Amino acid sequence: MNRVKEKSLKLLVGSLLLAGCGQTPDSVPRDISYQLPQSWQNTQAITPIAADKVAQTAPLKTLPDELVELINIALANNHDLKLAAERLKLSQADLNIASSNQLPDASISTGWNYTEALDPSQQKQFQSRQNHKLRVSWEADIWNKLSDLKQAANSELFASQADYHNAQQSLIAQVIHAYLDLSLNHQLSELLSSNLENQQNRLKSTSKRVDLGLAKPIDLYLAQTSLHNIETNLSTQKNRLQQSQQNLNILLGFYPSKPLDLRLLPLDVSDFNLTLSPADVLASRPDIKAAEMQVSAAFSRWQHSTKAYLPSFKLAAELNSSENSFKDIFNLNNWLARLAADIAMPLFDAGQLEQIDFKNKTREQIAWLAYQKRVLAAMKEIESTLYAEYDLVERKQFIAQATSKIAAAENLLTSQYEQGIASSSEIFNIQSRRINSEIDLVRAQHAIISNRVTLTLALAAPFPLEVFPNE
Repeated sequence: MNRVKEKSLKLLVGSLLLAGCGQTPDSVPRDISYQLPQSWQNTQAITPIAADKVAQTAPLKTLPDELVELINIALANNHDLKLAAERLKLSQADLNIASSNQLPDASISTGWNYTEALDPSQQKQFQSRQNHKLRVSWEADIWNKLSDLKQAANSELFASQADYHNAQQSLIAQVIHAYLDLSLNHQLSELLSSNLENQQNRLKSTSKRVDLGLAKPIDLYLAQTSLHNIETNLSTQKNRLQQSQQNLNILLGFYPSKPLDLRLLPLDVSDFNLTLSPADVLASRPDIKAAEMQVSAAFSRWQHSTKAYLPSFKLAAELNSSENSFKDIFNLNNWLARLAADIAMPLFDAGQLEQIDFKNKTREQIAWLAYQKRVLAAMKEIESTLYAEYDLVERKQFIAQATSKIAAAENLLTSQYEQGIASSSEIFNIQSRRINSEIDLVRAQHAIISNRVTLTLALAAPFPLEVFPNE
C-alpha cells in the first residue's frame, strides 16, 4: 500500500511539472533600434563652423550666475520635482518588498489561556497554559516567478529614476525659458517706453507746427492717436512682464516677498556640431529610458503571470511549546518540532488566471506601443528643433535688414515731412511699421536662444551648470 501511495505521489508531481512546461513566454523584450534612421535629416540646417572656432557638442555655452542661482533654488523647492522624488521612493520600496519575498519568513507567537470546568464531583477546576511557536517558511523560486516580480520592480525603479532625471532636466529648461521670457518682456517694455518718449516729443513738435500753421489739425490728431496706441501696447506689455515674473515664481516653488532683483543678462550660445547618431541621442534621453524600462517591467510581469499554473514549493519549520508555568519554557523537552514541504498548483479558477495573464500581456503591448510613440515624438522634436536652428537665424537676418531699411526710410520721410513734401499719415504709418519691426527683431533674437534651450533638452545634452541634488 505504501508503494502504491509513493508511486501515485511521483505521478502527481510529474504531471504537475509537465502541466507547467508550456507556460513560459515565447518572446523577449522588443528592440526598436533597427527602425531608427542612421542620420538626421536636418543636420545641414546647422550653421557651418568657421575654421578658427572650436566646435562644441552642447548648444549652450554658459549661463549667467543669477540664472544658475535661480535654477538651484527651483531644484530645491519645485513641487513637481518633489513629487517625482516621492515616486522614486515608492519604487525603491516596491523593489525592497519584491526582494524580501525571495528570503525566508520568520515569525514568533505566544499566547496564554485560562479555562474552567466541572469535574465528576461537580467541583470547579481550572487550567492555565502558555503556548509558544517559532515558525520559519521559505518558497523555493524554482520557476523564477519571484525573480520576475523582482525584475519588474527593479525595472520600475530604473524608470522612476529616469523620470526624476527627466523632470530635473525639464525643470532646468523651464526656468531658463521663464528667465528668457522675463528678459524678452523687459526688453519690449523698454523699447515701447523709448518709443513713447519719442512720440511725446513728436506730439509737442506737431502741436507747435499746427499753432504756427505749418501743419494741419489732422496731423495733431494722428500724432495723438499714435501716442495712445503706444501707451496701450506698453500697458499690455507691462502686464505680460508681470505675468512672466509670476510664472518664474511658480517654478521656483515659492512667492518672494518682493520682486526679484535680476539683471537679466544674455545667454551665451556656442557654435556646435551634432556628431551623435539618432540611436545615441535616444539612448541618452531620460524619457526614452523610462519608457524602455516600463516595457521591461511589463514584460517581467507578463512572464510571471504565464507561470501561474506552475506548482509552487514551500518549506516550513516550526517549534511549538505548551506548558503550565512560564519557567517550563526553558525546558527543551517541552519544545516539539515540525517540518513540512508543500506543493500547490491551481486546478480550477473559472479562467481568472488566464484573464490575469491576458491583462499582463496586453499591458506589455501597451507599454511597447507607448515606447514606440515616445521614440517617434522624440525624433520629431529633435528634427523640428534642428531645422528651427537654421530657420530662426535666417529669419532674424531678414528682420534685421528690414528694420535697418525702414529706420532709414523713416528718417528720410521725416525730413520730407518737415519740408512739406510728405504727409503726416505717411509718417505715422512708417513709424508704426518701424516699431513693429523692432519688436519682431527682439522676438527673433529671443526665439534663437529659446530654441537652443529646447535643443539642449531634446538632445539630452548637459546644461552648462553644476546641479546640486535635493534628494
